[in-house]
Amino acid sequence: MFKTIKIALLSFVCALMSLSTYAQQDINFYSNRAEEKINLKDYNGALEDFKTVLGMAQKAGDKSAVANAYNRRSLVFSFMKDYKNAIAELEKAVVADKQNTTAYLDAMATHAKNGLKDYGLSLNYLNRAIAFNKENGIAEDGSIYYERGRLKIEKLDSKEDGCADLKKAIKILAISNPALLIHPQRYLDKYCK
Repeated sequence: MFKTIKIALLSFVCALMSLSTYAQQDINFYSNRAEEKINLKDYNGALEDFKTVLGMAQKAGDKSAVANAYNRRSLVFSFMKDYKNAIAELEKAVVADKQNTTAYLDAMATHAKNGLKDYGLSLNYLNRAIAFNKENGIAEDGSIYYERGRLKIEKLDSKEDGCADLKKAIKILAISNPALLIHPQRYLDKYCK
């Protein structure tokens, strides 16, 4: 009797594992197919495949795959120059998986600035990224301060604040990623004399 229960339990666990493997294979298949559709500029087809990926990933409870699908859908919408939907998809990615919040907020800021020409909204997303990092004990991101400084100088006529952000970006990048220092240093030299 005990041996029969043990075999049944083992069979059940193996079945669950193979379902999980099949689900991941399906997610990979549709994700890869969507990427190919992007390359072919079949944006509506790519959106449909990523929608399928979303459903499968949500059903499997794979937060990372859900967030990635929203992120990729955002990219497709940006190719279509539909920046409002691109931002909306990134908002969903943030809700699905907090792990890449800073990157998603940075991308939202870029869509708001370059696509919608909504500089206040772009500033809001950059501020949210900085606040998120502080609230979650994540190291400050110099590139976010650099982008915010550029935005303040170029679009918001706030040179003093923008220069302060550029200085902060340089201070952070000098420690975290010196290779990226060249851009904020050039801006600082050009605008903040």
